[in-house]
Amino acid sequence: MDKIDVDTSKVLLARYADKETGQFEPAKVRHAFAALKIPIMKSELDAFIENSLIKGKNGISPTDIIEQAERRFKKEQVRKELLVRAFQEYDTEDDGEIDSDLLVYILTEIGSDTTCREDAEEQARSCLNSDTGRCSYVKLVNKWSADELIEEEAKSDDQF
Repeated sequence: MDKIDVDTSKVLLARYADKETGQFEPAKVRHAFAALKIPIMKSELDAFIENSLIKGKNGISPTDIIEQAERRFKKEQVRKELLVRAFQEYDTEDDGEIDSDLLVYILTEIGSDTTCREDAEEQARSCLNSDTGRCSYVKLVNKWSADELIEEEAKSDDQF
């Protein structure tokens, strides 16, 4: 997927909006991003909600959410491309692995969801190949995919 489909997004978002105003209560905004399958950090979501409410509205419009989702989607695409390039550049043994300290540095520098060093170190440990002591790109991507699935399941459980 190269971009967010605005028409489909509006349909997906409609179930979370206030029926009378079409606006979103702050508590429902996370569900809106989950419906669009856009991962967003709590701090980023909180800032988005705060900035949207400052505009003097009683809620957050679907247009605001879609615009933020598009920005977040583009950011995720760039982050993944940078990670692929970093592995290609620093994988000196051409085995899909890089040094864990290097991965921690990359994760904190590319603006990933693991911008704090402790989170980046945890991510690096989770994809460590016990045979080589290096971090595997495949394990990292699989972990991210598994984390996204778990997060989606938790969000869908919250909806019902």
